Amino acid sequence: MARTSDDGKSRCARLVHGGSKAMLMAMLAVAGVVRMVGAATTWYVAPWGDDENDGLSWATAMKSPELVPAKMIAASAEAGAEYVSQHTLIISNGYYRLTKEIRLSDNDGTYKVGEIHIRSLTGNPEDVVLDGQGQCRGIQVYGGWSSSAEGLTVTNCVALNSSGAGIFLRSTGRVVDCIVRDCHITMDGGASSANGAGIAAFWSRIMGCTIENCSITNATGVAGKNAYGAGIFDYYGMVSNCVIRNCAIRMNAGDCFPVGAGIYVGCDDNTKYESSRPRMGVFDTVVSGCVIDMPHTGGGLGAGIYARSGLADGADGTKYQAYLEDCLVHDCTNHYGGAIYCYRNIDVLNVTSSNNYDACLSDTKYNNATGLHLGSRCNARNCLITCNIGNTGDTWQGGSPAIYMAGNSTLVDSAVVGNVGKTKIGIIFKDDDTSKFLVSNCVFRANRQTNAIHGGLFWISNISAESLVDFVDCYFTDNDTSVCTWGGWVWLVNSNAGRHWTVRFRNCLCTDNSFGKNAASVYAHTGARYDSNIELLFENCTIANNTIGESSWMIHGYEEGAWGHAAPSNIYVRSSIVVNNTGGYGQIYGRTYSTTTNVNYSIFGKQTTWEIDPRTEGNSFPDSSKPLFLDAANRDYRLAEHSQAINRAPVETWMGTGKRNGPQDLGSGYTIASSGKYGVTIQRNNASRRLSGASADAGCCEYYFIPGFQLNFR
Repeated sequence: MARTSDDGKSRCARLVHGGSKAMLMAMLAVAGVVRMVGAATTWYVAPWGDDENDGLSWATAMKSPELVPAKMIAASAEAGAEYVSQHTLIISNGYYRLTKEIRLSDNDGTYKVGEIHIRSLTGNPEDVVLDGQGQCRGIQVYGGWSSSAEGLTVTNCVALNSSGAGIFLRSTGRVVDCIVRDCHITMDGGASSANGAGIAAFWSRIMGCTIENCSITNATGVAGKNAYGAGIFDYYGMVSNCVIRNCAIRMNAGDCFPVGAGIYVGCDDNTKYESSRPRMGVFDTVVSGCVIDMPHTGGGLGAGIYARSGLADGADGTKYQAYLEDCLVHDCTNHYGGAIYCYRNIDVLNVTSSNNYDACLSDTKYNNATGLHLGSRCNARNCLITCNIGNTGDTWQGGSPAIYMAGNSTLVDSAVVGNVGKTKIGIIFKDDDTSKFLVSNCVFRANRQTNAIHGGLFWISNISAESLVDFVDCYFTDNDTSVCTWGGWVWLVNSNAGRHWTVRFRNCLCTDNSFGKNAASVYAHTGARYDSNIELLFENCTIANNTIGESSWMIHGYEEGAWGHAAPSNIYVRSSIVVNNTGGYGQIYGRTYSTTTNVNYSIFGKQTTWEIDPRTEGNSFPDSSKPLFLDAANRDYRLAEHSQAINRAPVETWMGTGKRNGPQDLGSGYTIASSGKYGVTIQRNNASRRLSGASADAGCCEYYFIPGFQLNFR
């Protein structure tokens, strides 16, 4: 990553003043830096230079880098060139106080801009400091192709109603190994938007840069403005190996819309991908301490990272994706929308979102998540979402401190740990059309709800007909939704007439949680006056040793058939273990009307009630004379020898062909390991060993909680 210094000019002063000019001149001569011939021209700036010089060699170097563009323009005009292009400006070690921006722009109307390169001599950004003195922008190259800024520190620059206060590169180019500090944009009504106070770029690669203390502010009373990317704005670009610290978008009017205080990377809808453009996304990057400040809580998405990909699929079936890889987003504050906000078609890999805070107090902001927002067709893997705080609202409308998932999105091999929120705390599921959601091989641990309201760990409400929410190979432990009135583990509600959709838990372990206050821990509620249909399935799950509310059932199928409308909630418990869940009324409950509860090939406690008879083939109650688990007191939920759960259930195709070598050889659970720089990997051992003959075992026979395991992150 780019090197930083607390004193950007101290090293420059040592090199240039202190009797070292002769030494530096000798170094330049050895480097063999000479004027390029033909159409390409190299220009030189040094602290000892003179602006009356021609700037075409070190011996005739200029002193002020902001005056060189005029020389480039004049030279191109003299040569009769259509473009001001193929110019390189090399700046020697020093501290330069700019009197105006270093500017080459198509907008000036008298010339066109081509390939322009501006760089330091050594490539070390600490050696060249460009100081805007609080009066001007740093660098602007607007137009052309393949331009670049490399190895520079740009500081104390400002822009009014514009973009890129530090560096503005509207070119297919690069910003490499730069430090941009204390650069600011102020909007006073003269523009509809302002982007990238630190760096604003288009179709460009931004690599190895550090952006600190940059901001976009909205003058008091000015409304209706947009601000994107206080640290970095890169339209259709790539940001890699960067650090963005303490950047902010502060808007004073409620109808303003700030996006991506740390980073904005995006493209327009339905723009065909072009191979000449960089691989779009954010890679190996740290964002910390960034803020979207919206006193009127009117909006704001992605205080850390906002990634937007609106690309339509190609006619040949090609899937156009943007990327977030190896990123850390930490200590960000936003008013609406995740610290990591992925619009759609984003692959998220090895990303950590931690200690972020949702400052929104509005009950109407119910589709937000503080940690990670996955839009439609976004896929997240090896992610850690931890220690985020959701503060939205006091009612069921509120958001989640952890995750939002839109239709056809996935969350795989990830951990959701230690998040705290008022209402929903784990995942909110939403879609606009028939969708499949997948949550696979994930850990949900020690998340906590603080307000007594409906919905706890998972909120699934009014999704589209025939949609499927699939939880596979997951475990849920030590979560606390004990204040929740309804649905502390999963809340399902459907108020649309006749709409059918399904939620399935397959091979999941749910133990040692505190669920529900005055009602069910798992609650399927289909509305008071609609003919609706939700299916809730548990297949080969172990649900044990949870604490439930005093008026609760562990699994509760409920509907209200008022006004003469039937509203079925169909619950299926297959090949599962539902035992020793304490408090409340019992283990499983099925309500009247069209509600159906089917329990098959399962072991469950006797505290189970139906108001219509279920199918109960192959079930039994736990035999207290035989141990069911190896050591449940120490959270080892593997099946003990002679457990009544062995060889109980039918073999399903999804189980594969794995064979269990012995009653205790059931797989050693999760291995938590680091992956990339910031994400996590969750691995299983012996994941397929569940069969011992023609029958399978009941319950989740792949996992157990590793004794003594802790996952802490700050």
